[in-house]
Amino acid sequence: MKKPPMSICPGKWAATIAVVTGALGAAARAEAGIIAVWGDDKYGTVSKVPAGTDFKAVSGGYAGGIALHANGSIAAWGYDGDLAVSTAPTGAGFTAVTGDGQTDFALRADGSIAAWGDDYYGAVSQAPAGAFKAISGGAIGGIALRDDGSIAAWGKDYNGYNTAAHAPTGVGFIAVAGNGITDFALRANGSVVVWGYDGSHAVSNAPATGDFTAISGSGYGGVALGADGSIATWGYNGNGEITNAPTGTGFTAVAGDGDTDYALRSNGSIVAWGLDYYHAVSNAPTGTDFLSIGGGDRSVGFAIESNAVVPEPGTLTLFGLGALSTLWRLRRGARSCPR
Repeated sequence: MKKPPMSICPGKWAATIAVVTGALGAAARAEAGIIAVWGDDKYGTVSKVPAGTDFKAVSGGYAGGIALHANGSIAAWGYDGDLAVSTAPTGAGFTAVTGDGQTDFALRADGSIAAWGDDYYGAVSQAPAGAFKAISGGAIGGIALRDDGSIAAWGKDYNGYNTAAHAPTGVGFIAVAGNGITDFALRANGSVVVWGYDGSHAVSNAPATGDFTAISGSGYGGVALGADGSIATWGYNGNGEITNAPTGTGFTAVAGDGDTDYALRSNGSIVAWGLDYYHAVSNAPTGTDFLSIGGGDRSVGFAIESNAVVPEPGTLTLFGLGALSTLWRLRRGARSCPR
């Protein structure tokens, strides 16, 4: 079984999850907390985590992170060679963040997309206009979900893996994930759709049936959360990505890139499996007070740890959590990845 091409930057295999939350009621309160990051700290992704107790979502990769405050403002940190930190949008009112720390994205309250950072493959300049309710992506490209459940994808045709050109048509999708090389979506009936690079069978080995509520992945493979709280994995298995996946039910979220994956149990604890590069598996935090996992990659993981409760409006429609990237360099002629 082939692994993805070795000529890929860490940020080029980003993954993200999008979770449908539905109506919450007038008295609903969305929890917020502090950011937890573990793994590779070459660019300060771990040591430069912003302080604060009001974060609602986090995403990133080995090169850096991006997080959403409860007031809708954005915090970015880490490597700034692609201006992913210094050009992060200011102001409040954003509703979701995602990215790989090299190219990042956010959704505004009106559903429009903000994109910044590395634009070598058009992931920034080709971001579509319009209103969207979920988003995923990285330096190669992006994928977003419209209110009617249709999908928009953009970015470069990388070595023939043009996921933008092969994105599924029609409406009725409820979640999207991916990075512009291998992308994922969930239909309203809970079935999985995958397209793009298939060297590790992330596409061809996707579950043919199932009732899934969340999904994440990259060119290495995919991980999906069943309606019963169980986990399904597929794709590359060189480091136990499939055979070491947790069994049973009671999980509430999944994230990762198919090479190192993460899941959140209903008691708020995190389980990690797969490749343990930079101790992204063995250094996963313990405890039972985690609210969400922001994905991660084969060198770094992200989560929100409980610390506060913030009042929210009556409904949350869709929530996108980012995730992130692998570690290999991309050789773009004379251009090289930060490493």
